[in-house]
Amino acid sequence: MKGKRNKGAKNRQPWRFLSSYGLTMALLAILILLTLFGTLEQTRIGLFRSQQKYFNSLFVMIQPSAFIPMPSFDGARAPFLYGAGALALLGVILLTRGRRSRFVSRPLMVLAALLLAAGTWERLWLPLPGAYLVFVAFSINLLVSLVVRFRWSWKQTGLLVCHLGLAILLLGSYLTFHHADEGVLTLWEGGKDDGFVAYHQHELEIVHAGYSDEQELELRVPESRFDARIQHELLPFEVVIETLYVNCSIELDPSRLPPHHGVIGRRGGIISATPMAENSANLLGAIASIYVAGERVAHGAIIARNESVVMVGEQRWTLQFVRRRFDMPFEIELLHTRREVYPGTSTPRHFESRVMLHEPTGSREVLISMNRPLRHMGYTFFQSNFQELPSGLRNSGLSVVRNPAEWAPYLSCLLIFVGMSVHFLIKLARFLRRRTS
Repeated sequence: MKGKRNKGAKNRQPWRFLSSYGLTMALLAILILLTLFGTLEQTRIGLFRSQQKYFNSLFVMIQPSAFIPMPSFDGARAPFLYGAGALALLGVILLTRGRRSRFVSRPLMVLAALLLAAGTWERLWLPLPGAYLVFVAFSINLLVSLVVRFRWSWKQTGLLVCHLGLAILLLGSYLTFHHADEGVLTLWEGGKDDGFVAYHQHELEIVHAGYSDEQELELRVPESRFDARIQHELLPFEVVIETLYVNCSIELDPSRLPPHHGVIGRRGGIISATPMAENSANLLGAIASIYVAGERVAHGAIIARNESVVMVGEQRWTLQFVRRRFDMPFEIELLHTRREVYPGTSTPRHFESRVMLHEPTGSREVLISMNRPLRHMGYTFFQSNFQELPSGLRNSGLSVVRNPAEWAPYLSCLLIFVGMSVHFLIKLARFLRRRTS
């Protein structure tokens, strides 16, 4: 019986760890560190790249010297100071005796080994799980704790409702991350559109203007296919993207271009550049090869905001990177937009746009302002910017969000509030009964 008990206890150990409060606190501590490092590095690499590095990844490598510079002496770095300190620390540990001292010495020995292996502070890198992995671990911790630790009784109804609220919040985060669309719709007065473009996602646009007498052929290839051979039944050629540059600069002097960096079918070429902190300022570029019947007919650069030209026989094709476009089941027309500024300054205090919403069933006029978004068919339109040219032409920028889990934070907060209230009232009733008895 004793052996069976020990075996059962060993089998329960993984579940106890996955449902433990210690794991919850460790995940919270890691999340705080990720938020701290991500916020600090946002000033150097920008908001978008910081989100990608710390919050959209499974693992992240953090260099402490980027946040805590190593002290210098007489204008020179002192890497040997850390090595000497580590050796001294190791010597103290080796000379230490006693059980308690050994307990203290183990983490110190690990610290000394890290310092010695790194050699210098600048070479030290710390691996941490990314926020995506942390939230996955949170979900597992929550579900396992409900099964292993939770005491199923009516007295715990409030806590059960609270945990349900947390589960809905995590589910909403997953749906938002994988299925939400965000972008901007820019309209000139009198103009209309039935789609918006993404802030950060790109597509490869391939166009053949003379495909037919009535219309052109336009194909859009998403970013997810950039690392594969791009082919289509309507394309007489294949595209293979060999190198993708997050940011590049245009160079018109051929003598300064690396091999095969000239824009296909155009004058000039591209040179890789350091990514800008503001992602919208980056110029996406790539080195690609064009194949016809298995034979490479072109090798060069494709960039955004400038078309590359490919000739296949008498057919003229253009390729360029564009912002990903999202189509909407209705159309927005900008009737009028205006801006108000604070008196005596050029600082805006109010934007508003009067738009016409066109649907198959009819049209209606809607006012969108800074604190009054338009919500329609799962899309939300926020007034974000305004531009006026010297000629008097004006345009309006509307931030667009389509989030299938928009309801999740509101429902989650409501359930957590109700659960805490119910749990408090149950405890209060028990206290009052004991007091009267």
